[in-house]
Amino acid sequence: MISIEPATLAHAPALQTLFEDRDVTEHLAFPEPYPPGEMARYITTAIAGRQAGTRYVFAVIEPDGQPSGIALLKDVDARAGTGELGYAFGRAYWGGGRATAAADATAAFAFETLKLKTLRAVCGAMNLASLRVLAKLGFVEESRFDEVRTKWPEPRQQIVLRVRSFGYVPQMRPVTLTLGFDPSKLPPGVPLSAMRVLLTDPAGDTHDKSIWGKGTVDETVSFP
Repeated sequence: MISIEPATLAHAPALQTLFEDRDVTEHLAFPEPYPPGEMARYITTAIAGRQAGTRYVFAVIEPDGQPSGIALLKDVDARAGTGELGYAFGRAYWGGGRATAAADATAAFAFETLKLKTLRAVCGAMNLASLRVLAKLGFVEESRFDEVRTKWPEPRQQIVLRVRSFGYVPQMRPVTLTLGFDPSKLPPGVPLSAMRVLLTDPAGDTHDKSIWGKGTVDETVSFP
């Protein structure tokens, strides 16, 4: 399972390599070709933005400790309760639910930690995968506009989407369950049977899960 952590200059070399791939920056506002040292400059600016409370850039970390992309909040206005969500991954890390997980964790930070009221996102109309991610989180289309960039041969349609804190749909989260007994107190050799539990997610959907006791009082599961 991926995790996110505040981006530092230690993440810059690995992320620089990922973002030098033109396919990664194709739909993004990043320059193309991606200049040498650009990620270090970007993170340096991001660190200043975090200190000012206006920009929060996270490195997305794989289970093996390698950065696979970034997720961010920009144009954060604490007084207005607004900000803009973004994310990008190296091509080798496309798929597998990473974008959904990273966007979800970043949106949760925006709504639960920063207490923002509304998040905005801008996504290219051709970037169908990203539009699906945003839809899962509860973003809805608000408007469209044509954007011109020197790296594009012609203007491209961009979609502005928005989600309010009460419309945000959290995705997979770990849940710790306290069992009604302590499995470690069972006599030696007594096997543990699977336990069936019903979990209700924030959207109100119910999930029937089976878990196996592991000799501890608490079990952690993720849903849906």
